[in-house]
Amino acid sequence: SSLDQLAYSARWENFFEITDELTLKLGLSGALGPNPTGDDLQTRLYGADLKLKWRPANNERGWPFVVWQTEVMARDYEAAAFTDLADPANNLSETTLHDWGLYSQVLYGFSPGWAAGVRVDWATGSGESVGGRDNDPFRDDRVRLSPMVVWDVSEFSRIRVQYNHDWADHLGNGQSDSIFVGLEILFGAHPAHSY
Repeated sequence: SSLDQLAYSARWENFFEITDELTLKLGLSGALGPNPTGDDLQTRLYGADLKLKWRPANNERGWPFVVWQTEVMARDYEAAAFTDLADPANNLSETTLHDWGLYSQVLYGFSPGWAAGVRVDWATGSGESVGGRDNDPFRDDRVRLSPMVVWDVSEFSRIRVQYNHDWADHLGNGQSDSIFVGLEILFGAHPAHSY
């Protein structure tokens, strides 16, 4: 019913060719919009990222290569007061929650179609959650270590297998393990790019 109820986002990205073998991509992102906790309360997201890629001039269909990429993100979430009629100890006053995190990963393309790498994620925040921030799986302190293997089946498809080891406050023993298998499929034409 009004412009202040819309979400807005912006993205700036720039690409630099440092040498014939080394490229750099930098980016900034932001988003702003209302959240459902109360009238006139907003959520703001901020992000910055970089991607550095080395590929020798003498390569075989793009291999070998080394890619380092990292991103940092932050969120300011204006939360309305919360009243728990069943347990008044869980009542919270109106506040702004500040959460942020980052990841960094290195990927080495060692043979045409194949790459291996490792990723580290870290997230934290400030401000209380119902039941305490340490028990909130969306806001507690978390560190994740993820080795991965990627197979580019073709120019239009990719399979990734990733193992995750998490350290997080809300987990019963403080640690957890998981395995993800991802399949990416691209339909239609795509532009050529050098990074």
